[in-house]
Amino acid sequence: MSTFSDPIADTKAIKDARGVLAQKRNELHEIFEQAGEGLDASRVKVASYGSGSELRDDVKARSTELDTLQESLQGLLEIERIKRQNADEREKAGAAVGTIVHKSTEPGEAKDGSMSTPAALKAVRDGFMEKAYSDDGRFLGESKHRTFKIDIDPMDLVKTDFTTAAGWAPEDTRIGRTIFDAQRPAPQVVDVIPAFPTGQSTVLFMEETTFTNNAAEAAENAAIAEAALVFTEQSSEVRKIGVSLPATDEVLEDVAQMRSIIDQRLRFMIAQRLDLQVLVGNGTAPNISGVHDRSGIGAQAKGTDSDPDAIHKGITVCRVTGFADPDTVIIHPNDWQEIRLLQTADGIYIFGPPSDAGPARIWGLPVVQTTAETATQALVGDFRTFSALFNRRGVNVEVSNAHASEFLDGIQRVRMDMRAAFVVYRPAAFTEVTGL
Repeated sequence: MSTFSDPIADTKAIKDARGVLAQKRNELHEIFEQAGEGLDASRVKVASYGSGSELRDDVKARSTELDTLQESLQGLLEIERIKRQNADEREKAGAAVGTIVHKSTEPGEAKDGSMSTPAALKAVRDGFMEKAYSDDGRFLGESKHRTFKIDIDPMDLVKTDFTTAAGWAPEDTRIGRTIFDAQRPAPQVVDVIPAFPTGQSTVLFMEETTFTNNAAEAAENAAIAEAALVFTEQSSEVRKIGVSLPATDEVLEDVAQMRSIIDQRLRFMIAQRLDLQVLVGNGTAPNISGVHDRSGIGAQAKGTDSDPDAIHKGITVCRVTGFADPDTVIIHPNDWQEIRLLQTADGIYIFGPPSDAGPARIWGLPVVQTTAETATQALVGDFRTFSALFNRRGVNVEVSNAHASEFLDGIQRVRMDMRAAFVVYRPAAFTEVTGL
């Protein structure tokens, strides 16, 4: 593809386009330099890649973006060339010469409006007035009949208004912003759960299921009481969460941002599903068993209490029954709204005036608002100590056209999945508060 390098054509738009293109080329060059001949993703410092496949996908996306920028620059250069060629041809042809004959019986009579013309002939009138009269308004003609030659543009004589309806609609360009569908934010719940790696298909741990404390005072020469301890192996299976999306060859090749959009949205879908599963998953394979699904979790009904009172009683259940120190309250936004808008008898907002954001805390604990939690109930618990998310494998990305007839149809299927196990070490360290 040829490139125009005429320096005269370096308008601001063209300079900006060349600058962006040069910057993107330098960024890609820097990635290649740091990755080396082996394309080692771990050596790249200008960008973060989890694997070699992510590096290759990003390089392909950047290459596609460079092609798009180059085509855009070529278009600007071509338009500038046409513009200058048209200006040269017009200059060679010269402006049309119009002749206007002024007839008057008295000097200055032509200024009374008899020269009145349609708006399209304003240029002709103005030119005549400039040549026929002096600055002080005197008519310059020596006789009653005088001819003045005025240079005008032929386009000034066109009487039909040239509008978009005449065949040249404006060329509009998208602003470059994409508005995604409104979805529940994620991750939120996972953010308060400690995460660890695992190389196993099942996470195993030992739980003390019997604790008999017979410690007591003993008299001299008397038997010491015997205690009892029993430990039981517990397990949590690694589960897979995945999603796929078919995309045509054309959309992946022709839309520069499509690869990054697909990558972002599919990763978000997985994070959103994981957030839901660790909270309310029912445990039926292949579902994860969420906190609410665990046997032994505490329960506190609101009854006639206020919402804050009910949540405090839930905190107390965790401390008394689970011997845990709760660190988070997870609640539906509608239920938190009822708490946030609580007022005293004289109308003062308990959690701060409307002019303030107000603390997203209750009884000293941070509040996580999410629609993943069931409305009218809240979850109080010690997430830091008695829950954990074990990641067997982070998000893996694969692209193939081998599914069904997708090879013949020119469709590439992007597949993403992850594998993780969720563990609740002590269910009694968590309490459901219902009836809010």
